[in-house]
Formats: sequence, structure tokens, C-alpha cells
Amino acid sequence: MRNYKPELRSEPLGELRSPQLVYPIPLGNSSTALGEPKPCVLSHTPQPTKPKAAASYSDRYGLLWCRHWWWRARRESVCRWIDPEIKRLLEYASPTRPQVLEIGCGDGWLLESYADRADVTGVEPDPQMISESPRRQWIQHRSWAAGPPEPAPPRQDIVFMFDVLEHIEDEPRALREIHDVLKPGGVLVMSVPACPGLWSDHDVVNNHFRRYTREGLKTALMDSGLQVEQCHALFAWLLLPLWFRKQLRPARGAPPNGPRSPESLPALPGPALNALLLALSRVDHRICASLNLGSGTTLLAVARKQSE
Repeated sequence: MRNYKPELRSEPLGELRSPQLVYPIPLGNSSTALGEPKPCVLSHTPQPTKPKAAASYSDRYGLLWCRHWWWRARRESVCRWIDPEIKRLLEYASPTRPQVLEIGCGDGWLLESYADRADVTGVEPDPQMISESPRRQWIQHRSWAAGPPEPAPPRQDIVFMFDVLEHIEDEPRALREIHDVLKPGGVLVMSVPACPGLWSDHDVVNNHFRRYTREGLKTALMDSGLQVEQCHALFAWLLLPLWFRKQLRPARGAPPNGPRSPESLPALPGPALNALLLALSRVDHRICASLNLGSGTTLLAVARKQSE
């Protein structure tokens, strides 16, 4: 799930000393929300005993996931689709708890938000993410590029994967396997980096195989047997900044080998700038969804398996 993460001024990790980092995940609008927003609790926030203590990649990524404007804005947008679907399953569709699978789940942060309402499973290719996670009981160490988990999980009501598909070379097989693991009527919620013209060194460094157009993503989903219910852009306002990044950092060379370094991740902006960029992205996402825009730096798609 390595999408665009702009370099901004950093906030030293040594200053983050609270025992828990709590950020409320919006559960959609008032007509679809499941009660009050459920906090996203990141229980393993780094608490270095020394100011210069080195944070791991997992620690650093967890901080960004819960606090960085880009991750927060994307999370809010995808939750607007996931939450009503879980509510529907709980109220009308099934006598049992919904089955939820996240592909490329990282530390299991998003799974934790749904564990009280669904049976959650995650797959994650990075062993470091899993070994340091307090949610590792839900996570299998596996890359979806190698196929579904073994033993096979139950058929799923909801599958989500965010900025993962671009890392899988055999895209058609990956999507067919997602189709097969879904129950009839099950739904896939996903995001991918958009606009192939923005391909840059960032994509090479993050081991991307492609960036997507809206029509290309919709075609790939339909070819796998899924029905596309929604596909629109996010972060349209970032098109110009990413175009400048492409000019400054054109794609060159080969992707790096070895474990990922915390230094490869973006810095966390200061509170004022972070809040400003989050507010801008929230407005952007509302406009993109209401106008069904196809131009942005990320695509959000919702696709459903046909009922039998």
C-alpha cells in the first residue's frame, strides 16, 4: 500500500510519548453511520525511552497511518463505503457475523476497527509488520501474489485492499482469486494509484508495476467477473504537485533490495499544516465523489460479486 506520500517537515518521534494514539474513524454520514464513530486505537505507538531511539518501519508507518493527512483522508473515504455494507449485513443479510478480509493489512490497524462487529482476517507480506503487531492473531504472513491464504479462509462478505494491486504483477489472477473468495453478493472495496502519466521514481522505489486509469481499472474488475458499482478519483488537487514531482524525480533505475527503511517513509507534518492538508483533502474527496470525477492521483473502486 505504498502510494504517494509527499515529503513534508518532520515531527520528531521522540515527542510522541502518549500511551495510546486515538483517532476517531468517521462511520459515514448520519444516515448510514453505526452509532458514534469508533476510535482507531494504535496501541503500539512508539514510546522511545531515549530521544534518539530508532523507530522501526512498522512503528513509523503506524504513526503515519493514524495521523498523516493522506492516510486519514483516504481512510475516511473508504470507510464511507465499508460501514454501510457491514450495517446492512448485520441488520438484514446474515444471521452470523460478517466475514471481512483485508489484503495487505499492514499491522492490522483497520481490522481492529471492525473486529467487534465482524470476523476479521488479514494477509500481509511483510513479516516485520506482523511480528511487532498486537493484532497479529488476525494476520497471516502471505503475499496475495502467491495466492489466497492457506488454509483457505471462509467465503468473505467484504474484501478490501488499499494501494496493493499495483504491487502484484499478475493482476488478472489476483482479481480472479478475490472474486472466488467472495460470497455471492460480496463486495470488494479498493484503491490504487492513478494516472499513468505521473509515473516517477516514487513508483519504482515502491515496487509498483503500474498506475491506473479509471477505464483500465473498471475493465480489469469486470474481466474478473465483478460488477463495478463505483469508481472515482481521490486527491484531484494533488495532480499538479505530482506532475512537478515527476519532473524532479523521473523514473530511473531498479527498485531497491532488502528490508524497507523507516527513512523511506515521509515525515509527519506539523499539526497546523497536517490539519490544513486534511481539510483540503476532505473537500476534494466530497467533490470527487459527488461529481464522479475520473481524474486524480488515486482511484477508489467498489465492485460486487453477482448473487447466485
